[in-house]
Amino acid sequence: MKNYHLGMRAVKTALAVMLSLMVCSALDKAGMLYAAIAATICMQQTTEETFKAGGQRLLSTTVGSLTALVILTISIFIPYYREFAYLIVIPLGSLLTIYILSIFKKYDAIALAVVVFLCITIELDYTAVDYSVAVFTRYFGTVIGIAASVLVNKLIRPLKAE
Repeated sequence: MKNYHLGMRAVKTALAVMLSLMVCSALDKAGMLYAAIAATICMQQTTEETFKAGGQRLLSTTVGSLTALVILTISIFIPYYREFAYLIVIPLGSLLTIYILSIFKKYDAIALAVVVFLCITIELDYTAVDYSVAVFTRYFGTVIGIAASVLVNKLIRPLKAE
């Protein structure tokens, strides 16, 4: 721990989080948490690695969000969904998310896609009239965070892959 100092990646991560929060704040604070998380997860040592991590994060978020949207849309037709049927439907939705990514051999995206799916379906405000707004808020927050991390890593002392 002696002589430890923060490196550029740590500083860039903080800047990407700040940029994400600023953009979301300008957009009525929608998706702030997801933007900050995406900016943190996507920031890597090089611009190329950040771009690759961003693509992986975008794929995971897209599949997890779309699967959640489908499950939430059909949930209104499932008897007793809010009472107890969700205990069966949500795990089946997780399985569907895994299946979709497995078909395309995108195994590295599976865990995060399931996390996205679970965050949306479990933490959803069921008083909301339109589930798609919550899903797209989360999705676009993530896109903002990815863009912020790529932009910061590209513009501020970018490292080249060896």
